[in-house]
Amino acid sequence: GSESGSNEGTNAKFTINGGTITSTNALCIYAPQINGETLITGGTITGATSAIEIRAGKLTITGGTLNGNNDNYIVDTNSNGSNTTGSAVSVVQHTTKQPIEVIITGGTFNANTPISENNTMNNSAEDVAKITINISDGLFNSTSDKTLELEDVSGDIITGGTFTHDVSDYVNEDEYGQRDNGDSFTVLPYRNVEVRDENDESLVTLNKSLPGDRATAFYS
Repeated sequence: GSESGSNEGTNAKFTINGGTITSTNALCIYAPQINGETLITGGTITGATSAIEIRAGKLTITGGTLNGNNDNYIVDTNSNGSNTTGSAVSVVQHTTKQPIEVIITGGTFNANTPISENNTMNNSAEDVAKITINISDGLFNSTSDKTLELEDVSGDIITGGTFTHDVSDYVNEDEYGQRDNGDSFTVLPYRNVEVRDENDESLVTLNKSLPGDRATAFYS
């Protein structure tokens, strides 16, 4: 993408539904297309730095495995190429200042910091407000002390998935909770559970119960 607005990739549609894509010395997929759409439903994508970096347009991931660098997380400034090492999915708004939408509903993400967003171009707050990230499922494996590193994106963006680290900062805790698995955290929707006695009469309602939780009621 160029600041003049001319972009041969404008409105480009890019779909990956299988296979293996590997880069041994750089980023695997670079997506700067204005109004572009990248859809990943399967396959294995492995980059020496990151698996994919989106700088404009829409990215939807429903499946597949994305692998980034496990050893280092480094963010540089680059107006004509990729900026991030160590992410499975890297989000960096270009100098074109276009909206970015990332939707993740499945897949496996392996990297030092699996999901990242950085404003290396120093775009304005108004510009980076056009970036949205929504995660409703997936497996996010981090080799560092964080699973997400988001500079400009905040709020309740996670409604499901399993993460190496606590991601409660990005979860609506009135509607969703985290199950501590010992080595990971799974985000699940809360539900209300009624505990009943032998006569099928309600004893108590357990609010904010996670699916799979077990409750034991003692009664005479």
